[in-house]
Amino acid sequence: MKFFVALSTLALVTAASACGDAHDHVHDSPGVLRKRLFPQAQLTKPTRPLEWGDLNIIHTTDTHGWLLGHQHLSFPEPNYSGDLGDFASFVKHMKQIAIEKDVDLLLIDSGDLHDGTGLSDGFPAGGIDAHETNQFLKQLPYDIMAIGNHELYDYINTWDMHTNFAPALNGRYLSSNANITIFDENNNTVSVPVGNRYRKFTTRKGRKITSLGVLFDFTGNDVNTTVQVVADMVKEQWFTEAIAEEPDVFVLAGHMPVSYDNWPTVFNAIRAVHSETPIIILGGHTHIRDCNQPDGRSMALESGRYMETIGWLSAKLGDSSNSNNITFSRRYLDQNRVTYEYHTQQRNHSFDTAEGQNITQGLQALSDKYELSTLFGIAPQDYTISRNPYPSNGSSLSLFIKEAAPYSLTFNNTRKNTTNLMITNSGSQRFDLYAGTFDKNDQIAASPFLDAFMYIPNVQLGTAQQVLSALNAAGADERRKRDLGSVLQQREDELWKRGYVDRRYMNWLDEMDRRHDGAVKRASQNLTLGYVTSDSCPGVGDDTLHAPLASYDIPDFIGSDAPSTSNDTLIDFVFVDFIQDQLLEILNDVQNTTMYTDSDVESYTDVLSNQNINGLVIPKYNCETLNGRGLSQGLGTYNYFYWLILHLIRILYGVFSTSRRLLDTISQPTLYYEPYFDSHTQSLARRYTSFDNWGGLSSFSGFDNFYGVDNFSGEISDQVVVEQQEEVVCQAVSIEVVQQKLLVLQEMAKQIISEQVCEVETQTVVFQQFLSSCSHFTSDLHRTSGHEVGYDSSIVSHYGDLYNADGSLSTYDLGFSGSDVGKSVVVPSGSNWNSATSPASVGNAFNAAISAASSS
Repeated sequence: MKFFVALSTLALVTAASACGDAHDHVHDSPGVLRKRLFPQAQLTKPTRPLEWGDLNIIHTTDTHGWLLGHQHLSFPEPNYSGDLGDFASFVKHMKQIAIEKDVDLLLIDSGDLHDGTGLSDGFPAGGIDAHETNQFLKQLPYDIMAIGNHELYDYINTWDMHTNFAPALNGRYLSSNANITIFDENNNTVSVPVGNRYRKFTTRKGRKITSLGVLFDFTGNDVNTTVQVVADMVKEQWFTEAIAEEPDVFVLAGHMPVSYDNWPTVFNAIRAVHSETPIIILGGHTHIRDCNQPDGRSMALESGRYMETIGWLSAKLGDSSNSNNITFSRRYLDQNRVTYEYHTQQRNHSFDTAEGQNITQGLQALSDKYELSTLFGIAPQDYTISRNPYPSNGSSLSLFIKEAAPYSLTFNNTRKNTTNLMITNSGSQRFDLYAGTFDKNDQIAASPFLDAFMYIPNVQLGTAQQVLSALNAAGADERRKRDLGSVLQQREDELWKRGYVDRRYMNWLDEMDRRHDGAVKRASQNLTLGYVTSDSCPGVGDDTLHAPLASYDIPDFIGSDAPSTSNDTLIDFVFVDFIQDQLLEILNDVQNTTMYTDSDVESYTDVLSNQNINGLVIPKYNCETLNGRGLSQGLGTYNYFYWLILHLIRILYGVFSTSRRLLDTISQPTLYYEPYFDSHTQSLARRYTSFDNWGGLSSFSGFDNFYGVDNFSGEISDQVVVEQQEEVVCQAVSIEVVQQKLLVLQEMAKQIISEQVCEVETQTVVFQQFLSSCSHFTSDLHRTSGHEVGYDSSIVSHYGDLYNADGSLSTYDLGFSGSDVGKSVVVPSGSNWNSATSPASVGNAFNAAISAASSS
């Protein structure tokens, strides 16, 4: 029986395969996301400007719905905290720079727009995956977009790309070897390209470009779609005709890795006709950063995954008659505003474009529509797929198979009293789980899959344990003895053709950690975690320096803790249906008492499909979700998942309660303001959100009048430094005196809110506004905001108006609004700021303070 297991490691996940990335997705109910606060962490600037050539390319691939970026505080997530609106603004600025430099700039994407986050996958019943998110991608000036395998898993998605997306791109969406079967005008079935086979166009500078959009030899496509193998594609008449005329440059986009795949087949077919024509390849699919040069007049670039990486490639082509080697450069950009502002030489106040802001606003409206920020709980720590060893307390795989699955799969199960051993594949989890809020978008991103848990009764425990060992190919001797190597290799090859890439991505991370001595760098260097790339192209490819992520080998298959019984104990052998054929084959190999077949396999549980457990959960735990709604209000069609979330929180905390430290964790992001970060434009909670009469509460009446509906925390403001007869000079006093005064202000804020705001919802919003507004002073102190370090003397002058003569809080209007802040700024002199040394010393002080706050 299939059920929706959306664990994201705080809940039960089902199984996909050795790469959850490529699994089919099923959506039974609407999602719920409001964009969370972006992480307010201090980000590292790029190391150097980009190298421009005659022809330049910005490259994206494998975005998989991550259009609102990565929003958690744990690194490396803040490295990728930009959103598609920020990217659109970046592209527009770069296009202008290209005009000023009088060079060409192209924008290319290599496929896989579907399946990844709540924005793409959280659609209501009857919707189409990524249909809504694709509307925003259409707004970017892509010159070429290529099809990916994730556009082909479900016919309806392919049909949507053919019918709605490709026509909007007007010949710029390419599917050289991918077709869809449709009805023609005479109601006959015909197989036609999903997009166009190829495109020929001329750049702004008059360069002739020929482009293809090639997909790897994919076999996991849905019925009524076809993928032609690459070796046959290059023999087609249309291909011969497409490459016959020599362009100035071949720009080949495609969802195919630039190493260890079939790009050489395409490259060699072109080289056989045009031996010296420049060839640029923009690949994808394996989710890694990679580059190579097939020859001196070509370069192939692959630019990561999940809106983490933006690729940059430039070529100094020179005169068309020149046959010398071409000077190429490539760069892997971390996808965040610090990166964007650095390379466009913009500041927070000048970076955003109207187009970018509209895209961000639209994405936020979509996340609201899908309710993706519905809060399920708080994760007390990071749980990762491969950055912690398996098994361990930090392993998401351990959390799933050793905690969640044994408990939740047996709930209300007639087999719950029968001893069992459970096995699933490690690819059941698509993404790490990070400390802090855990909402519906996290759930969908980490594990959205629909699968069945099956079982075989009366299997000896010792036999079941041998199956797990054999599935993971435990040792060369074991493989030779049982001749399992060919079985497992065949399975691995089959998975690759069906689109599963996690093994290659994990191998890349492992090689990165070993090559760069990751443990030493993480311990000794003052670098944030991130990608540290080694590829086959000259020079350093990474735009920003990081310490490499830890990487541990993880097994392809994981099992629950074995019961403390003898090996001949008869148990229920539980597994996910995805591995059924492989498991039966090995089960019959490790024992010869019984020949197991599909007829011996039964469904283990159907609780998710037909049982509403609200009434069971509420009396069992008698708790509320962290967003204040009781379980009976919050369960809805995801009722079982909600229950699993709450159960896992119970496991993690021991009891259903939220400690003060956890509450601090929620509020800290508004205090930890990253100095290069525009909190106004980057915070979902602060951008384009109206609180007037919010929730129907009269206490919110006129809320937006203070700062403005699009200026929640007052970040958008200008400073007017007033001239004074006497200069104000900073005069040092005891730090304890300063702390005392700030504590007085803190408690005054609490008094004002608790005595003069009676609705708890309004108390919450206005306090967060207060904290957010205060946090902007951090960027002033870093001298990165464009504001002077000072205060508004006019606002300060109202200090005496806060209290009546009898000591009670005053209730009259003080006669100003939030828009008045900054009109009478006094800037005290006398600090020790030194423009050469203080940025570093202040940064170190900031990091030390953040570390102390997060550990207290």
